[in-house]
Amino acid sequence: MLTRSVRNKERGISLIEIMVIVIFIGVTLVVGIKMVVAQESDEEKMIRKARDGLMLINNGIGAYVFDTGKSVPNNQKELSVLVENGYFDKLPIDPWGQDYQYQYPGVQSGKGFDLFSFGPDGVESDDDIVSWDLYGSQIVRYTQDVKDK
Repeated sequence: MLTRSVRNKERGISLIEIMVIVIFIGVTLVVGIKMVVAQESDEEKMIRKARDGLMLINNGIGAYVFDTGKSVPNNQKELSVLVENGYFDKLPIDPWGQDYQYQYPGVQSGKGFDLFSFGPDGVESDDDIVSWDLYGSQIVRYTQDVKDK
């Protein structure tokens, strides 16, 4: 006589399967939260773009001086030499649609010329983005927070 073993067809979920599901949900939540928290505000994006523009022009001036052996441009209008010599198709403008400002000799930077953007308000004020202190306000804020602790 043949005997058959009958298995229980109503088997439940094992502990390992539950742990895998919980870990998967946890990882998904962590990744999702980091993506939401890492989002820059529109203002932060504009400031970052302005800083990038300042660095781009600064690098263009440096390349021009290095390649040609000439000195830096003497004023805002002479920056067009960067376009004429192929360093730029056209001079970059800041994210608010204004020309970046160039001053030679520089008063602030200590390296010969000053580059800056008047920022969102378009006039000289505390919100200007300047090449000689691109991240200074954040560094000062951080060091003050550390001192307070």
